[in-house]
Formats: sequence, C-alpha cells, structure tokens
Amino acid sequence: MIQFIIKFPNNQRLAQYAHSQSSCKIAYSCNNNFMKRILIVDDEEVLADCLREEFEFLGHSVVVVNESSDAPVQIFSDTFDIILLDIKMPKVNGVELFEQIRPHTDAKIVFLSAISDLMSHDPVLMKADMILEKPFSVEDIRKIVDLAK
Repeated sequence: MIQFIIKFPNNQRLAQYAHSQSSCKIAYSCNNNFMKRILIVDDEEVLADCLREEFEFLGHSVVVVNESSDAPVQIFSDTFDIILLDIKMPKVNGVELFEQIRPHTDAKIVFLSAISDLMSHDPVLMKADMILEKPFSVEDIRKIVDLAK
C-alpha cells in the first residue's frame, strides 16, 4: 500500500476535510494544533514501532526511545506534547522515569501498562494524565492525542 502525507496550510477546514477522508487513508499534518510531538519510551521495539507508525499516519511527529535510561536526555533536549511511558522496563522503570521528568515538562504523560501493573496501586500511577492498558485499540491511541488539545 502506498501512503501519502499531505501537508495543508494553517487552515482548519482543509485539515478537517482530510481527516474525514479516512477511506482514502490520508494522513494530514498542519502547522497548527493538529500536529503533536510525541515521545514513546518502551523497551518492546515492535510495540513502539507500531505506535510510532499509527501516530505518524495520523500526522504527528514521533520519537521512539527503547532504552529508558536514554529517555531523560531526549526529554530535556526536545519539547514534546505527549510522552508515553511503559511501566515495566529494565534499568529505569516508567514510574521512576515519571518522577524524574514530571517537574521538567508540561507534556501530557501516559503510562502504558499490562493489567498486572495496575494491581500495584502505586500512587504515582494516579498522577499520570492517562493509563492505557495493553492490549489497546487504534481508538485508544487516538484518545491519547485528544489529551494534548
């Protein structure tokens, strides 16, 4: 399948039209609040790549970091609208990473979690903007973008 990315000028009606043409599989990005900068921090490379592809298809700019210990450098050297953190990662887990970065970013932070992670009742989890349980759907992914409006 061939996929095109069409960049519209800063015009909301054109962007809404592109978004409504889902049967044409048009991904759009605009120089306004439609395009978001998203950071995905997940040691599961396949999952992270799937998320990246979906967000890019929706017209967003995405950076993937597979080593949680590398994430702070990326976060402090760039600006993101949304940060997705897997909870269970080697070296630095998502909760520890959240505590490191939260004071330094205004980004919406979403935890990616298996149901067993939620059983821990860690109070830090409740400070996130959203917790998304694995497995999740494309609709769940789209809800993440709505956080940063």
